[in-house]
Amino acid sequence: MNQHILGDKKKSNFDDNLADYVNEIFDKMPDVIVPEKKSSNSGSFYVDQFDDRYVLHGVNYDNKLLTVEWSKELLDESRSHTLYDWNILMPSSKFQIPSAELYFASLLALYESKDGCQAELIERVRQMFAKDFENDMMTSSSVTYYSNGKYDGNQKNDVVNHYYGSQNNRKIPVNFTGYSGYVDEENSHIKEQITALLGSEDLELVRNVLNWATGKGQTFLWALNNGTPRGEERVVMFSYSSESTFSIRADCTIGHKTLARGVFVVRENSIVNKLKF
Repeated sequence: MNQHILGDKKKSNFDDNLADYVNEIFDKMPDVIVPEKKSSNSGSFYVDQFDDRYVLHGVNYDNKLLTVEWSKELLDESRSHTLYDWNILMPSSKFQIPSAELYFASLLALYESKDGCQAELIERVRQMFAKDFENDMMTSSSVTYYSNGKYDGNQKNDVVNHYYGSQNNRKIPVNFTGYSGYVDEENSHIKEQITALLGSEDLELVRNVLNWATGKGQTFLWALNNGTPRGEERVVMFSYSSESTFSIRADCTIGHKTLARGVFVVRENSIVNKLKF
């Protein structure tokens, strides 16, 4: 890259001699190749940490690449609230309540990079989540049970809601009543329900990610059974139900108070306010 930093305009013999000297040095220097900056759209995942948060870059969520910031501290100084009350509190905070889908997308991104150059940092983030689940952890996802277990052909009678009570609320029709079971590729009868809740239909992958994230040997999906009153709303929470089992609880009452960890999301290569992606 033979670059001449001084122009041709001459002010004096001294300036002219200095220009010749400097340009001669640059002419003798080898060309410098500046590495091309990788776009975040390349799909590469990495983690940054700050005093108050972990930042996950390149999380694949609903076919979009997101930067997802997770608070290091539990929200509202580790106080417990209902989902309704969390939604009232959160507009004054940078952080919001994560959906079940976003939880899983973040854990999946960590899982897929766990053996890479950031293994130690990723393990630290994993341990944070694993400790959380010693208590019921709030999500902004819920299930509305309409069917009472009576299904009409291919019609989807119940509804999974993500970002309950917010402008980002997303509804997914799915039959849910009575669909409890261990998350395993052999239990294909809960595949549709897991897909609606976590965004992945690969039961083996879901099991492997959650077993790694929690350190437990198995994962169980809890749903309400037949006989549930029509229109019953239940919040989705994550917790351990035994020493060996992690539970996806789609059966928690709407008035249940529990802890929450905060999340803030931006779209890659853009600034997007609180979950508007």
